[in-house]
Amino acid sequence: GKKTEIDALSGAVIRLGKTQGIAVPCNEMLYNVIRFMERR
Repeated sequence: GKKTEIDALSGAVIRLGKTQGIAVPCNEMLYNVIRFMERR
């Protein structure tokens, strides 16, 4: 599939959430779905 900026955008939110102890389940779900679509 087509490459996106998911690592730079949602990936950054996920990393910051982990360092601050904040759950970001919606961002994690969207990240995983988009990464799956990229690999198709």
